Amino acid sequence: MKYSVKVPINRDKKLVTSLFIDKARMGQWEKGLERIESIEGDLFETGSSGYLVFRLGDSELHLKVTVEKNNLPGSIIQIYEMGGAINRCINTFRKQGDQTIWTMDVSFEFDIAPQLPQARFEEKTRMGMIMFKAFVEGFEA
Repeated sequence: MKYSVKVPINRDKKLVTSLFIDKARMGQWEKGLERIESIEGDLFETGSSGYLVFRLGDSELHLKVTVEKNNLPGSIIQIYEMGGAINRCINTFRKQGDQTIWTMDVSFEFDIAPQLPQARFEEKTRMGMIMFKAFVEGFEA
C-alpha cells in the first residue's frame, strides 16, 4: 500500500523541522505518547532507533522507529514497525512563500492484508499531520 499526504503549515521551515524531531515536545502533539526509549544512537539522527511508547488504557503500545536518513531541514525517512506491519515514511519539507509544505510519502508492508481500506490509513495519517500542524502554528518560543 502506498500513498502521499500533503499539509501546509503556516510557519518557517526551520521551526517546523526542529519541532518535528524535538523529543521533549513530541508528547504535546503525538496523541497518547507516554515516553520515548532509545535503542541505538540519538533518536532522529541517521541510523538511530528507539520506541515510541503509547498508553492505551491499561496497556502500553511500543512502536519501533528507525531513522533511515535524516537530511533535515529538507527531509527525514523513518521506518515504523509493529505487529506484522512495516511503515516507511518519507517526510519532505519545502518552503512556499510564508508556509512550509510538509509531504509524507507512505508505504506499508503487511504480513497479513489489512481489513481496513486504504482511505482509513490515509485519513489517520492526515489527522496526525494536522495535529502536528496545529501544535507548530500555536507554538510560542
